[in-house]
Amino acid sequence: MSKKEPSLDEAFNAIVEGLKILTKVAVAPLSDAIEGGNRDKPKKEKKKPKKKKL
Repeated sequence: MSKKEPSLDEAFNAIVEGLKILTKVAVAPLSDAIEGGNRDKPKKEKKKPKKKKL
């Protein structure tokens, strides 16, 4: 049994698909960090200090 060599077009398409997956995995976390981190997590509200009675 002899293996069929992939055509140049098939090889190119496979490389492009691999790069698409790689950029999704590698660049997505970086862009999230630049935009402000995890958007799913709501920011904690700061409690207002109580005013002291004089």
